[in-house]
Amino acid sequence: MIQWSWRGGAVYSTPIVADIDADGKPEVLVTAATSTSDLMVFNGEDGTVQWKAAGVDNQSGLAAADVDGDGHAEIFATTGSCYSAHTARSYDSTGALLWETTIGTACETYPTVADIEGDGVAEVVVNEYILDAQTGAVRFKLPYTSDNWGAPVVVDLDLDGKKETLLDNDVFASTGGLLFTCGPGGTANFPHPVNIDSDPEGEVLFANTGALVLCDTDGTELRRATWSSYGMAVAVADFDNDGEQEFGVAKNSTYILYERDLTRRWTTPITDGSGLAGSTSWDINLDGVPEVVYADEADILVIDGSSGAVVLREGSHTSATLAETPSVADVNGDGTGELLYGSNGTLNGLHRDRLQRRRLAVQPALLQYRLLLPATSTPISACPQTPTRPGSPTPTSSGASLQGSMCRAGSQTSPATSPTCAPRAARRAAW
Repeated sequence: MIQWSWRGGAVYSTPIVADIDADGKPEVLVTAATSTSDLMVFNGEDGTVQWKAAGVDNQSGLAAADVDGDGHAEIFATTGSCYSAHTARSYDSTGALLWETTIGTACETYPTVADIEGDGVAEVVVNEYILDAQTGAVRFKLPYTSDNWGAPVVVDLDLDGKKETLLDNDVFASTGGLLFTCGPGGTANFPHPVNIDSDPEGEVLFANTGALVLCDTDGTELRRATWSSYGMAVAVADFDNDGEQEFGVAKNSTYILYERDLTRRWTTPITDGSGLAGSTSWDINLDGVPEVVYADEADILVIDGSSGAVVLREGSHTSATLAETPSVADVNGDGTGELLYGSNGTLNGLHRDRLQRRRLAVQPALLQYRLLLPATSTPISACPQTPTRPGSPTPTSSGASLQGSMCRAGSQTSPATSPTCAPRAARRAAW
């Protein structure tokens, strides 16, 4: 059943969920291609607009975290159109602008918040720029120059107490130096911390343009699977309950589940020519094993992780499949998970999954603000942008929406097994 929907403009980005004003009730935040290109903040329970801020990049995403310790979240966004000069912005929980810093050119950028240097002060990673999260001052710049699409990840891969930054197909030290490069670069690149072997240190999986590449902590390439499309956000979880992580990706009108050795377990047809949209995972049917949750050009799909069978297809969705990924959270405090997803076509609505009828005891999606825990995440001009991607339909700005579907979710998988249960900007490893 429909809970709520908003139809004020096209949504190309991944929604994030956080209690930004510390009232015990989650808000839903997203960028939208309205006439003024807005950062939108919705009441999670009923979908009413709490506030909006104009002039953000409506193809890029958001991050939120309490970086000054006042109990309220700051929200981080970017301005500028694709492949043009950008600025990074910080807003307080009421929408007031705190600071703005000029950065380089970018496209479909997702900020990430973390204490990279381990000094108790949070930084914001926006492409190659590492900014002081409280002031916007540039702390340092990574030796990287690109306006490729993607989302940085900050994680301690080698468990030495210092955090690495994963960006494009590169891994950087906490001081900013390049540690290693893994696989090919390209237009769209998404890194994922994973753990595929018996040692406690993490490995890194890069979904790049042309290849899915797995590298060890020291940069040694372990495995590679090739394709002929963009990179995307990968769903990482133990989908078949065998005790090992698998990797779910959408490629060239086919959804593929890879084993940890990058051999294919199964494939399922989808409607997506670009292969850029990301996917996530959630235990929809309460059997202890997560399903794949994915939004293609025409439908929201829930796919059985073991077999690849489509167990739920929701048609209230259209998309050009840019870098957006569905998000799952309890946004109304009823103990059940809602599936939030942006649309940028003609169909819209927030839907409840009628197949699941049991009420479940899951934790509300209230952000516990800590320096290393940015809000759930896990993509200007005065007019809405109309991006183009080979193989994707041209989106329309009218009739588009922020949408969601009631999942009746059982329990969220841990970040170590599923980095996209929350949107991309919040992905982190828990080794």
